[in-house]
Amino acid sequence: MSTKFHSVWQDAVTAFKAADMLPPLKRLDLAIWRLSNLTAKDKDLTTVPPTPSDGDCYIVPSGAGTVWSGHTNKIAYFDSDTTAWTLYTPEEGWTCYVQDEDREYIYTGAAWVRKVSYVVSAFYPGILDDAAKVMSHIAVHPFQFAIAFAGSYAKVATGASASTVFSIQKNSSEIGTCTFAPAGSSGTFAMAAANDVAAGDVIDIVGPNPADPVFANVAISLKGLR
Repeated sequence: MSTKFHSVWQDAVTAFKAADMLPPLKRLDLAIWRLSNLTAKDKDLTTVPPTPSDGDCYIVPSGAGTVWSGHTNKIAYFDSDTTAWTLYTPEEGWTCYVQDEDREYIYTGAAWVRKVSYVVSAFYPGILDDAAKVMSHIAVHPFQFAIAFAGSYAKVATGASASTVFSIQKNSSEIGTCTFAPAGSSGTFAMAAANDVAAGDVIDIVGPNPADPVFANVAISLKGLR
């Protein structure tokens, strides 16, 4: 191929006009840019947008219709030159910023999950008082607790004589629990569904009433994802 940049490039076999070459080059350029700085407009939209703009990207959710159907978790990329959607299969470790949520997600190989952890921790020294408030935390960012507070931990130095249950509350309403079995050193978390926390929401952990007479020195760390 010629080393000179003219309106027509030519090699020994085929001549390509610039007008023929620019559309695929444009698509390649846009694809590389989008996939190296991946930003999606939405990840929960099941209806394909009727009037997308050139370069729009979406993470395809389960239950999407028409041309997105059957492509859950793929990246849908719109090209105005072809007026068609290209569907990219993500690889494990890809990250994507979702604009309508202002959150970054990472692909695990099976699902898109929030990337940044939000951890709140508490320690209550000594034996618990009745209905002791072990923690009170005001959220400074929106985040989400996963089902059963996945990734959270609770430990105690001196185990209880009977089952001891802590109430985990958001804005004074219980959203889940942390239970220590008799003489157990680790707590088990329970929450039936994921729970979204807004900036300014208050997360409290409240001990049982009456408190166990020997249960002492408990530490609880709750993990959320932004």
